[in-house]
Amino acid sequence: PQCLLFMALFASWWCVDRLRARHSSARAGQLGFVAMLVLLTLSFSAWRFHTFAGYWGGVAESANMNLTAGRCHNIVTQAFKTQEELERSEVRASTLDGRRVSLPGFRVLAMSGEWHPLSLRPALGEETIRFVGYIGDPQAYAQIRERCYEATGALEQVRYSLVNLSLLWVLNLQWPDAADAGAPDWQRGWAQVFAFIFALGLCVPSLLGALGALRRARDEPGHAICALQLLGLLMLAATFFGTIRVRTPYDPYAFVLAIAWFKQRWLARQN
Repeated sequence: PQCLLFMALFASWWCVDRLRARHSSARAGQLGFVAMLVLLTLSFSAWRFHTFAGYWGGVAESANMNLTAGRCHNIVTQAFKTQEELERSEVRASTLDGRRVSLPGFRVLAMSGEWHPLSLRPALGEETIRFVGYIGDPQAYAQIRERCYEATGALEQVRYSLVNLSLLWVLNLQWPDAADAGAPDWQRGWAQVFAFIFALGLCVPSLLGALGALRRARDEPGHAICALQLLGLLMLAATFFGTIRVRTPYDPYAFVLAIAWFKQRWLARQN
């Protein structure tokens, strides 16, 4: 999804640049060639998805579950083969029955307190969503999301997006490092130190650097491409949810943009 969104953002930027300046450093053939490679990869993935899942999808069957969690803010999703199994699980108040998926980041949010601005506040009132069916059933998730939209309203969904976005940097675990069978304690400690330094010292400068790079796109096309990568990550994290493991592949772009921002500030003081 990040690749497709980046191509859409880049193509939009390219079209605006062509209309404004009537020429561009990238030619239509070059853009089309890269788009063809991305679409070929997506086509293969869709074929593989259909082979194993039985219906056409994109890259990962977990997308429906992830989107539902992002719009309903439940920690655990449980799917059961029968209604009887579901009811037994409800009576036991167990979140370990059936086919289950949980989100460590949302579990941390749940511990932040009800009145915290980044508190979880599940749309359906419970931290667990249970249903009868297949764990990846897109129709079941579509129905659940409709219930969540009706329960929250537009403003709460906007808050959900901001909370989802904050999980790229704030109130998050270095998963899977922090799992029971994850990294050793000393390595977890260093990972948490890096996460703290990144959130404190690089988050804001990289975002400011991205804004500056987009304003100076014709003069700094390389930085603008880094900014589009970061923008795509922010859009997807707000829609689904952010995690450190989703952000990490984009950290190099953030470092480049943060350094560019610090450099601009230093040059401005020199002049």
